[in-house]
Amino acid sequence: MPQVIFIEPEYTDSPVHLGWTPNDNHPPTSVGPGEHFLRSIYEVLTKDPEKWKRTLLVATHDEHGGFFDHVPPLAISAPVPVGSLFSTAFESTGPRVPSLVASPWIPAGTVFRGAMDHTSILQLLSEKFAGTPDYNDEVKRRREAGIQSVSQVLAEPLAQPREDIPPLPQEIISSFVTLAPATEPQTDSQQAFDAAAKKLLEYDRKRALEKYPELVHLPEK
Repeated sequence: MPQVIFIEPEYTDSPVHLGWTPNDNHPPTSVGPGEHFLRSIYEVLTKDPEKWKRTLLVATHDEHGGFFDHVPPLAISAPVPVGSLFSTAFESTGPRVPSLVASPWIPAGTVFRGAMDHTSILQLLSEKFAGTPDYNDEVKRRREAGIQSVSQVLAEPLAQPREDIPPLPQEIISSFVTLAPATEPQTDSQQAFDAAAKKLLEYDRKRALEKYPELVHLPEK
């Protein structure tokens, strides 16, 4: 296999899905396809134990889920890009973004509490293939401001890779629970999702319910 592989999901807002179901865990798409997508990648990577011993899997999101974050963001600024429509620079990293790092070189149950952002992955790649953490000037600036490399997850290396490969759960969810909203949509986002769902049902109710059965509570016109 190539030494570095980027795998992207089928995006919900893609204009053409070529027969694939969106699986990027992005609303209003159901989370099931996204979780199955991640599961299938893990299954492929762990199929060969010898190759898995030399593998590091990083699964990260491009943004947070829109929920309140009780941890204050880091006070690290970002310069205004050339040609931007805004002029005030961001002065913090913003809400945290979830990431998972899986490898037989990481002790089970490890939780990393250091400061990282998406450039932490670029630091790791540059360390591995260029011998320096400074992928470019901006990555260097953020590193000097306190952003650490993903390699710090491996800062306390095991003497040898773990032999165990955690199995995937065998339970299969074969049913769903219909959740009807108790109140009418209130926020702008709720109203937008509600309007999009109704248009989808009007366009092709049968296919819409096959992919999004949770929409069954919306009335048929």
